Amino acid sequence: MKSRSILFVLLLASALTADAQSDLGSQFVQNTFADLIPAQGSHIYPGSFLPQMQRQVDTRGSRFLFNNWVSGIVTDTGNHTVDNPAYLYNYDKIDKSLLLTLDKRTVLEINYDAIKSVILDSGVRKVEFESLPSIENGHLVECLAKGSRYCLYKALKTKFVRSDYFSDGLVERGDPDNCYVDEATYYVFNKESGEMRLVVLKKKVLKEVFAREKPKLNGYFSQHKDEETGEEYLQGLVEFLNQ
Repeated sequence: MKSRSILFVLLLASALTADAQSDLGSQFVQNTFADLIPAQGSHIYPGSFLPQMQRQVDTRGSRFLFNNWVSGIVTDTGNHTVDNPAYLYNYDKIDKSLLLTLDKRTVLEINYDAIKSVILDSGVRKVEFESLPSIENGHLVECLAKGSRYCLYKALKTKFVRSDYFSDGLVERGDPDNCYVDEATYYVFNKESGEMRLVVLKKKVLKEVFAREKPKLNGYFSQHKDEETGEEYLQGLVEFLNQ
């Protein structure tokens, strides 16, 4: 299923449009794209092996971040940016892989070695990823909030859980649906101290992580006292503390 071939480089070379070449320059195309998706470290999914992104019957959730291909911007470690509407992307939450297609018939799995950040945009939802070895070496993590003082990141782990439904006509139990279960872990980076902290969605933990922000923290707690301490709550808090 995961073939490795020099076809990777050839596919990319043939797919680059004249506009892309004029925008990025031939030297960037030669050096950066070959690094982003090297033949020896990435994979091609042709024909019948294409990922199925649409929701499956009797399955809750999805293996993929988006239900369809979306536009994207990729920045490499040399701060070169690839922003071309011809390239479409998605993110595989199980394998934690970034997928790229040029024609929706052949899918390339991008190697992360040369990637600094990725922005995926469906037009309705925008997701920003960064490469942070201090959190997940070799994978991307989602940036939920970024400011002058704090950055909030999310590492996502997704697992597939098969239906365990049973019925003998008299007794039935279990879940009739297969499902993809997302498990998120959150981290806060303090720009002043240079410290990365694991954050649990509990107010007691938030008080410890943001101990120096007691007045603002209590103010936020008071303003949002009826809200659940979930991802949106944490994201709003970090944005509030960055003000």
